[in-house]
This record gives sequence, C-alpha cells and structure tokens, in this order.
Amino acid sequence: MIIRIVGANDQKTGKQIKFLKEYFTKRGKKVSVSKFWKRGQAKNFLKLTANLSQHSKMCVLQGIHLEQQGKAIKQLKKGEIVITDKWSEFCLVYRSRFPLKERIAFGNIEETLFENSSPKISFLLEFSTHKNCQKDPITKISGKHWQKTLLDLARRKTEKGWFVLNGEVTDREIHEQIVEYLSLLPELRNLLLTHKDA
Repeated sequence: MIIRIVGANDQKTGKQIKFLKEYFTKRGKKVSVSKFWKRGQAKNFLKLTANLSQHSKMCVLQGIHLEQQGKAIKQLKKGEIVITDKWSEFCLVYRSRFPLKERIAFGNIEETLFENSSPKISFLLEFSTHKNCQKDPITKISGKHWQKTLLDLARRKTEKGWFVLNGEVTDREIHEQIVEYLSLLPELRNLLLTHKDA
C-alpha cells in the first residue's frame, strides 16, 4: 500500500510522514519512505537542466518519478507500507502552466507510465494563509499555485481516496485525523484497531 501525504509546506508534510512511520513501526509493520528527490538530486536537476526547455524538464521529472515508482513497487512486493511526500502530482503541478493541448499530451504519457502504481489513500494539507504555503525551490512555482492545483486534483479524485485536511491545526491533531481515515481501510483496520492504544 502506498500512502501519500502532500501539501505546499514540506516541513508540515515531513512531520506527518515521520509520525506515521513511527506509528506503523511500533505496531510491527515495515515501512519505507519514498522521496521524489534523492539527496542532492534536486540541486543536480537545477544545474543539469538549466538550459533545457520546460518540456524537456518535464520529461526529466517524469523519468525521476518512474524510477521512484519502480523502487516503491519493490518495497510493496516485500510487504512494506510505502509513505511518500510527492508522487505523480509533482509532474501535474509542473505541467499545469503549459497550454491545454500540451497538458493533455503529458497527462496521457503519465497515465501510461504510472499506471502500475497509485497511492491507495492520499492526504492533502490545506493552508488558509498563504504565508504557510511555501514556494517550491526547484520548480519556482508559488505555494499558492501548488495548493490550488492540488486542491483541484483532490476534489476531482475524492473517489480515488483523496482527503483534504486542515494543515493549520497542531501536528498531533493532523496525525490523529490521518490515522482515523486509515483505520477505515480494510487492509489496515485490524492492525490499527488491535493496537489502538499502543
């Protein structure tokens, strides 16, 4: 199972991934954290793609996610839970500024490339104040645009397991909400209810 926790504030999402990993580990479940960027990769991306067109950069981002997806699938086959901070939506936000025909074309490519894996459940942390929405240092896309694009995605995909949470309550409150939603999944219900007070 892949669990996605995203938002326009990496510090907030990072804390939730840490909390959830600890939560599952205490209950005897193996967990892997899947990062879109490997250490140092983001800086290399900026350096190596400085002279490339936006479309070429889009292809590179899709390739990075394809590698991420492959590693996640290996972990899933080992019976591990995979928690990710970014998944294919990173590519979606990047191409959201392209003309419509190009957005559709890249979207079709992504559907083909990424059809083998999709998060079982996704949590989007929403922030009402723009000061909490961080500008992405790699794509240079504003936090406001990130949040708007992700909210549009989450609202269109509620049937696909997207949940929008208030990112401005305490970290523990967010964690409790995430665990509550996860306990509704048949695959996790017994694990979470059996160890509810652990």
